[in-house]
Formats: sequence, structure tokens, C-alpha cells
Amino acid sequence: MYCSGMPAPRGIRGTGLILLLMVLFSPPASGGENAPLVLELSTQASEPYRKVLEAFRAQLRTGEPDAQFYYHLIGDDKSLPAAPFALEKRPSLIFALGTRAIAMARETFPTTPLVATMILNGKQEGQEAPYAAITLRIPPAIHLYWLAKFVPSARRVGILYDPEQSSDLLAAFQQSSEGTGLEIVPVKVNSPGQLQRGLQDISRQADVLLAIPDATVYSGKTAKEVLLFSYRHRIPFVGLSSTWVEAGALYALEADYTFIGHQCAQSARQILTGDPPVAPSLANDNVTFTINSKTARHLRLDIDAELLANGLEVFR
Repeated sequence: MYCSGMPAPRGIRGTGLILLLMVLFSPPASGGENAPLVLELSTQASEPYRKVLEAFRAQLRTGEPDAQFYYHLIGDDKSLPAAPFALEKRPSLIFALGTRAIAMARETFPTTPLVATMILNGKQEGQEAPYAAITLRIPPAIHLYWLAKFVPSARRVGILYDPEQSSDLLAAFQQSSEGTGLEIVPVKVNSPGQLQRGLQDISRQADVLLAIPDATVYSGKTAKEVLLFSYRHRIPFVGLSSTWVEAGALYALEADYTFIGHQCAQSARQILTGDPPVAPSLANDNVTFTINSKTARHLRLDIDAELLANGLEVFR
């Protein structure tokens, strides 16, 4: 997360990107002239996005009870209609959920403070206004904490990675593993064509395979190969999301979307009051997880009953 200085407004850019607002959640008349106006831009209407939005609004209203919220769902059509923006005044802040929403916010209101989430990388170059990002990336220390609970016998944690994409993340895992009794076993995969060789190295060197968000290694095209490897070699595979778990990964950690929404509201409140946003700290219990109990049985793992009971979703 980072924050930049606030320049004087220079107007609204990108008339070709001006939006038609589709849903109005709070009437403008209720808050008065000084009430902050928050423009919410979202790339999806799925359940995780809904949870983040609900938590964001509820938390922000505790400090800004008169806050007004305008919501716009970005469609699949890349060509947006040019029409007057249905806002009576300039937004005080934009809350952007997803990469396309961030791009639209920066193009349309480049000098308006921005809070962003539902992204893995929060870095933004050339941001002109105060900016805060709450990413979905779970810190390595938390990943290793939960891995020790799910697979307590594991000592060597294999990580497949493309050096051009994930060297920094690998280094963070290696640093976080110090003093935990876990050894990170890095295996380079410079292209999808090297995946099979990388998996063979994992089978010889690691007790468990932990996925990291690396597009070279993990994609729709490589999923079957990775999952079959885990099944055939009985090496637990920690997936990237519940979709991977449903397909056969042992478990996956995911962000607690209510917590994410609260953290976004905290950053928004700090920006609205003129304070620099402070990066939130994530604790071990600020995540949720899904688990595949059928995979656990195949791997002959005795998963703690309390873990199974606390799972967000259990695939049986």
C-alpha cells in the first residue's frame, strides 16, 4: 500500500470512458452538502465482491454516517457509453474493485482519491491522488502457519516458480520459513513446457507442493497436469482458490472478504480525514479456507476435525 500527495483537481478526463450509473444505493439528499460521496466501481457482482462492498459500507458509515454511495457494475463491453456522469457533485473518493475498475477510475477521475481491492498487486505507477490498495495476497508467514496445521508431517515445501515473475515472492517465503522447521524447496519453471520436469523435481525433493500466483506455472492449461501429479504421487497440493480445491487440491486459503471490506473502509476514512492510509496487518485468523476431504483421504491425511468444522467449504 502507498499514498501520494493530492494535487488540485483538474477536471474529469476521458469523456469516452464516462459511465452510466446503474444502481443508486443511498439518495444524495440524505447526507447534506458536506457528506462524502463515494463512487463504487466493480468488475464483478459475485458473492466475494458483494461481501466486500457490504462490509465496506457498514464500516465506513461508523465514522461517516452521512456518506453517500453510488455503485456501478462494469460490463463486459469494453466500449462504454459516453453520457453525462449522473453525479450531482464530484466524488470525494472512489472505491474500485478489480483491475478494470482501477483503470477506469484513474482514467475518469485521475485526481480523486482511490481505494482499490480485489487485486493481487497493489502497486500503481504515476498515481496522482491519494491511493490505498488492500490486496488479496496472503502473506507467506500465514500460508506456512496453516500448512503446518493441515500437513503437520511436512518438512520440505516445494514451490514451482518462474524467476521472471515470482523471485521476490519466493524470497519472502524463504525468509518467513526461518525458524518454523519448514524448508522451502524452490524449483524453477521458466515456461509451461518445463512444468513436467519441475514436477519430477518436486516428487524427489518435497513433501508438499504449495502453489503461488504465478501465471507461467498455474493456469487453466496446466491445472490438470498439476492435479494429476499430486494425486498419483500422493503429494499434497495447496491450491490457489476454492476452484482448485474442488478440482482436487487439498486445501486453499482465501481472504476473509468481510475483513477486506473493513480494511478498505479504514483506509478510505483515513484519506477522507486527510491522514495517510496505514497498511493493514493480516493475522492468522483473517483468512478463510476450503478443503477437499476426499483428497485428504486419498493422501491418507488425518485432518483435524476442528479444521474441517471451520472450513468455509468442504468438498467431500
